[in-house]
Amino acid sequence: MAFISKYPVKNSKKGYKWYFRVYLGVDPATGKRLQKLQRGFETKKEAEAACSELVKKYSQGAIVTPPKKLLFHELIEKWILSKNKIRDVTLKKYQLLLKNHIVPGLGYIEVAKLTDEHLNRFYNELKVKKNLSSTSINDIHKLCKQILSYAVKKKILIENVATLVEAPQINKKQIQIWNYEDCRTFLDCVKEHREYIAFLIALTTGMRQSEILALTWKHVNFERNIISVDQTLERGKNALNPKVKSKNSQRSIRVDQETMLELKRQKRRIMKEKMFLGQEYLDYDLVIPTSKGTPISQRNLLRTFYRYIKKSGVRKIDFHDMRHTHASMLLQNGANPKAVSERLGHDTRTLMQTYAHIMPNIQEEIAADFGSTFYQQKQQKNRKTN
Repeated sequence: MAFISKYPVKNSKKGYKWYFRVYLGVDPATGKRLQKLQRGFETKKEAEAACSELVKKYSQGAIVTPPKKLLFHELIEKWILSKNKIRDVTLKKYQLLLKNHIVPGLGYIEVAKLTDEHLNRFYNELKVKKNLSSTSINDIHKLCKQILSYAVKKKILIENVATLVEAPQINKKQIQIWNYEDCRTFLDCVKEHREYIAFLIALTTGMRQSEILALTWKHVNFERNIISVDQTLERGKNALNPKVKSKNSQRSIRVDQETMLELKRQKRRIMKEKMFLGQEYLDYDLVIPTSKGTPISQRNLLRTFYRYIKKSGVRKIDFHDMRHTHASMLLQNGANPKAVSERLGHDTRTLMQTYAHIMPNIQEEIAADFGSTFYQQKQQKNRKTN
């Protein structure tokens, strides 16, 4: 027997959504009535269809009732054990979100009783009481969704209630970029610093900070003027990770002559430091090491970056914004978006979304250039005919 009805929802356009409650019989494990309730349907028809599908699955034996009183933090532990192929840096991020937010907020709710309303209240508390950014709350929502998807896959749950919750809207931070004069001013100011080459590479290749600090000499081809990217520096550990952010991130970047000359100068400086320290030098083959050869921590590089921004008087931007600066300059100079995306290790769709604010200007310039050439050629042809 099924019961289908409306319930009020504040953020819904209609002011309400639909839910169903269905009696499926008696649970053989407990001897208790087995009822299921699902919310979040936009129309009565959707609720009826979902209810019918649920009854059908139960009759076919496809539904397994969750273990008695399985708590959400216990489900999290099971999920973590299943993630044996996850990158260390990603796992560390997940563990921080779980420890600081998800387990304290949801960990002691029974999995079988967890609803979309629990999640909505939890996200609202993160926003109001903990003052978390929309990006952080969105990351937490994605993680909850993953964990509950695992529960559905393992037949611990019938459905993933996180799919009934609208993902928190991200207030995207506006991209800040430098112009050519800003770049030159900053580079001139930091030129005598040993980490100068890191900032030069960031501005002339668009490489990420973790990619730059993990760059080794075997990945620099002086004959072909190419840098190969296929490893990163793990944040917090200062350890080289033979993995990149994504499949697209593994790439080869063509580099200009001036930057290659500076890389040659850097190599000579490193050789002198090796000779001076001898066996005390810890050789990681890094392009931008400490004076002892070890990886530079990302935090220390950022300290240098912000110190010289202040010293040079240029507009303050984040380190990652040098990557945006490089991409913006390429696009403004008429570079093919597909080539730019390959250079950055993005897919073209992501590039178009990230730099959409530049695209309209580029389209205008392309149209103007085409029109000028097209009609000029036409006028020249008419003159010859006459």
